[in-house]
Amino acid sequence: ICVTSIPGKPQGLMYEKGSSVSCDVELAHMWFSLASCKGHADAVKQIRELENKMTLLEIEKAQDLAKKWKPMK
Repeated sequence: ICVTSIPGKPQGLMYEKGSSVSCDVELAHMWFSLASCKGHADAVKQIRELENKMTLLEIEKAQDLAKKWKPMK
């Protein structure tokens, strides 16, 4: 999953809060996962907090999205 030059955390917050985008916990989780790979330690905390509000299916989908994510060229 870990890729260089991923903004990640700001997008995670946008999707978690529904700021300028529709609220989507799966996409928020994906962006926080990508940010954690880039070394944002607080993203791990945000993932744990999000997972407390998510179903197992949502978590699995979010993890799959993070694995399949590729930066735009």
